[in-house]
Amino acid sequence: MNAFEFDGWLCDPRSLTIKTGKQVVRLELKVMTVLYVLAVKSPDVVSRDELMAAAWPGVVVSEGAIYRVITLLRKALNDREKPNKYIESISRVGYRLKVKTTIYGKNLGVLSTKEQQKKTSLTISAKGKNTHPALDESITMIERHVSWRCPILSIQRASKHSQSDFNVEVNLSPHEKVIELKWQILSKEDNELVYAGLHSEPRLTQEPLPTRVAEMVAESITRESLRHRIKQIGENYNPKSLRYWDLINLGDRFVSMQSKQINWQRELLNQAITMAPKVAAGHAAMGKLLSWEVLNGVAKNSKANVSRAKKCTSSALAIDPSDPFVTSSCGLINSRIGNYDLGIQLCRQTLLIAPSAQAKDALATSLCFAGKPDEAIELYLQIFASMPAGQIFHFGKLVLPLVQSGQIERALEYANLSTLYLPGDFFSWALRSNISAQLGNLDGARADLRQAKKLLPSLNLQHLISSTERNYGRTTSQRQGLTSGYKRLLEKVGA
Repeated sequence: MNAFEFDGWLCDPRSLTIKTGKQVVRLELKVMTVLYVLAVKSPDVVSRDELMAAAWPGVVVSEGAIYRVITLLRKALNDREKPNKYIESISRVGYRLKVKTTIYGKNLGVLSTKEQQKKTSLTISAKGKNTHPALDESITMIERHVSWRCPILSIQRASKHSQSDFNVEVNLSPHEKVIELKWQILSKEDNELVYAGLHSEPRLTQEPLPTRVAEMVAESITRESLRHRIKQIGENYNPKSLRYWDLINLGDRFVSMQSKQINWQRELLNQAITMAPKVAAGHAAMGKLLSWEVLNGVAKNSKANVSRAKKCTSSALAIDPSDPFVTSSCGLINSRIGNYDLGIQLCRQTLLIAPSAQAKDALATSLCFAGKPDEAIELYLQIFASMPAGQIFHFGKLVLPLVQSGQIERALEYANLSTLYLPGDFFSWALRSNISAQLGNLDGARADLRQAKKLLPSLNLQHLISSTERNYGRTTSQRQGLTSGYKRLLEKVGA
């Protein structure tokens, strides 16, 4: 889409912004797409079907979807009073842009440096008057955990002039014997209720809020806010039109085993590093992705991945050696590529800076890579005790250190829980297949392996074997115990 102009509005699809005078408005991709099609066809009428095909290619949506986009567009243009100045609705047909437009041959300027590095802002405030007197202190605890959990969000203090992207309202019941915590997330951009949460339990102490509850709420707020931010960006976005922290949000998510998805996330993180080479998060996130590819046997060139991952780690730590996201990420990177002592050291440093479940998870994972399962088991048990089942960390994480320590039967219990809470995760089934085979249950192992392959048809068992041998067993006996199940499957079942 090229830049275009109408009635004093300069529209830049690349940055998803429209501006007139000093007023700048950022649009969702689908809203900009609809505006662009109306501008190109102006002043002719554009049917609803044509607009839907342009904004939702290959997807069947209801007319309510296009109605919502037109409503957002009119709001952005301050065109809600009838008769509408810009967007005219043609009954039973579609819409048209009533004014003359000019389509330019190239895009307008890119986002300013300030706009490029703008974070998604979040305000957490008390809701209602009948709340616990310690609510302010509880909100501070939640804010602290959100900041530890995610560098993408910028925490702002609530005030009459707050204009955050997301506003979180929290209510803590004044009841002395019961903790009843309610929270809801509201989006400023589309005035939508993003999420409403409730947690209730007996109050055992007089502290404002148990740390584990504050962390659970912070995780909920972080997860749902970032998920909604991705929804606002839309599906068919151009990486060069996104802000730095949106690129990190999209690029540092759970990595699929599909090469198309891996390549797309790498492109996003490359763009982030190009956009802001002096910000540490992009380097750390890229190093994590590269080392993950090596760990899971899907890197096209493992040697090149390791070499660049090391450079990413060095760059990130040189820029910001005390940021929890950076130290945690670099700890995992080093552990994945064999620098176990440094990896554990960085993860311990993270736990001192930001004592959170995420930091414990990173340290436990690094300990597993180094073949030190006992402390890893204790850390994972602490995490599971503080978080609702399946909310953040799935039970499969505990399987590996239990196997390393020789507790095969107990490992199977957690592998069963993993498939129960995350039935759509291929890795849960692959884990249980391994454990079942080691215990001699070849029929169960075969069934689990088939289920894993259904969820991920490209699953390469040989890659999984070599990855497991390389990363989860540091002694001959550990390696033998970890891989014997898979080997029996290959030899006797022909999987």
